[in-house]
Amino acid sequence: MARWNFPLVGLLLMLGLLQGCASSGPWMMPAKSAPETGAVFGSIEMEGDNHLLLRNVNIMKKGKVYGGLGRQALGERTTVLGNNYFIAPNVEPGTYFVAGFDAGNVYHIIPPSKITYFEVKPGQVKFLGAFWYVAQGSGMFSPGSFSLKPANTPSELTMLQWMDRVSGGTGWETSVHQRIRQLGGKPLSQEERAKALKEAAR
Repeated sequence: MARWNFPLVGLLLMLGLLQGCASSGPWMMPAKSAPETGAVFGSIEMEGDNHLLLRNVNIMKKGKVYGGLGRQALGERTTVLGNNYFIAPNVEPGTYFVAGFDAGNVYHIIPPSKITYFEVKPGQVKFLGAFWYVAQGSGMFSPGSFSLKPANTPSELTMLQWMDRVSGGTGWETSVHQRIRQLGGKPLSQEERAKALKEAAR
């Protein structure tokens, strides 16, 4: 997979307007709203010991109009976890793209020429990939440029196993378990899932 290079646009951070947000502690998948809805997930982090303060990822459906002002998080409702996993559950089937993302004190815009479209099929859990964020030019807190370099970790299977732990009783089990098996993994039993959630809550 090729490295992506994009211009970097610096804007003031307005946390109160953010729709998606970083979360701490145990997080549970929201209930599946309809049989045909899917989920989009992935990860953006910095390589090495540095941590990227990822605040939101703007996942948008092609042709859909989203309301909002300024730095408000436009697009599908997306949650970002403290480990920089991001997930947008209950998205309708269709064609989507990532328009940009908030990280640190900068909103990163992906220009139209660099946008990649992807399909979400009915009921699908769609992995966008794991990426290393690389700041270039003026750096992270002022206009410059950046790249997203494909990362080997977390893998799709690792993230699906995380989803398996946090989706019990939500209606997502069938889609998550099916994809785990396709990748050669083994879904958790109810007892294993309960134990994992109990340990995460400590």
